[in-house]
Amino acid sequence: MAGVGRVGKEARRFVKESGDLVGLARITAEMVISVADVADACRRDGKPRESLAALRELRELLADLRPGGPGGEPGPGDGGADPGGVAGDTDELESLLGSGPSVGDRADA
Repeated sequence: MAGVGRVGKEARRFVKESGDLVGLARITAEMVISVADVADACRRDGKPRESLAALRELRELLADLRPGGPGGEPGPGDGGADPGGVAGDTDELESLLGSGPSVGDRADA
């Protein structure tokens, strides 16, 4: 790996701060890190469309880790907490997702 980019670094911090994840939440967290690295690599390689696609996938994975998501803890009124879910706030990581290239951005511009 050529180095961890901005999104990958933030994804690793998010997963670390999420605590001990088990089961589906752990798998999803590892996918978050991998997809974040792909997004960074695409950005470095000047591939804005691929980077944008990876960022979209990352956003979906983060939604899965949110309370009530398939890998996260049930939200209020869901009857309790699932072990291994993530109760943390994903706003900071998602703010980085909005900073990626848009379709039509040119790497050489």
